[in-house]
Amino acid sequence: MYGGISMAAEPAVKRAVVFVDGQNLYHAARQAFGYPTEVAAGTLEIARPQWRWIKAAGAFPWSPASRNARGIDKTDWIRIDRATYDACLDRRDYRPKLSPGAST
Repeated sequence: MYGGISMAAEPAVKRAVVFVDGQNLYHAARQAFGYPTEVAAGTLEIARPQWRWIKAAGAFPWSPASRNARGIDKTDWIRIDRATYDACLDRRDYRPKLSPGAST
């Protein structure tokens, strides 16, 4: 039960959906680890003495009207146009459905 609502049984095959709030991740890593530069640069600095190869890509919204014309430093920049962004939106309402007459 979750909030008084029965949940479906755990499926045998699961899938993961991930949302990363990059702005908060950046600020949290800067605060926690003391990096004065962007997170990608800090990650590369950590990897270098460990002889680890890291490929970092930074996606960013892009349009002719956008003030942002670049991605994160030290990453491959991936432009996301409005059509691509809109195609990725999940418009389903995941909130539990209350039965008619149930109080909120």
